[in-house]
Amino acid sequence: MIDVRAEGTDFSYLPRDAHVPEDVRISDAPGDLPPFLAERRQSAEDWRVARMSFHPRVPPAIYALHWMGAPDLDAIDRRVRDGSSTDDDFRDSIRTLFQRTRCFKCGRTWNTLIVPPEEYLGAPQLMQQKIQARTAARAFLSCPECHASLRQLVVKIFGEATAVPAEAL
Repeated sequence: MIDVRAEGTDFSYLPRDAHVPEDVRISDAPGDLPPFLAERRQSAEDWRVARMSFHPRVPPAIYALHWMGAPDLDAIDRRVRDGSSTDDDFRDSIRTLFQRTRCFKCGRTWNTLIVPPEEYLGAPQLMQQKIQARTAARAFLSCPECHASLRQLVVKIFGEATAVPAEAL
């Protein structure tokens, strides 16, 4: 992972073709890289893995940075690698978590990226600004089946989840 400072916050960034470091656990435990994302990471076109902390006393956790629009993330990967990335490279990104999200109207369950409620460490207004930008762009998603609200700030739906145990919902 490569250390980055952008938009007033520090984090570690994992380019698409980089190996997952040994200190990053792949599991469904909070703070780890979910196996679902680990399996899809190298084909990701609109998200990358990042390690961030949202509070100085809380250990960093693994998130997915998701970009709206059609960014050239391979170019951003190159700039991160050579140390020339800027705030502009991350302006359309937002910190997200993988979650299986159930639609309360139709009952279908989806593999999603959702925006967590925590602020960015070092940039307390940044999350609210990013949420406002996505709201204005109508970038939050509803249920693909019935179009109802998913009651979460969903930025990506990978597809329908299969065989989800009741305790995972």
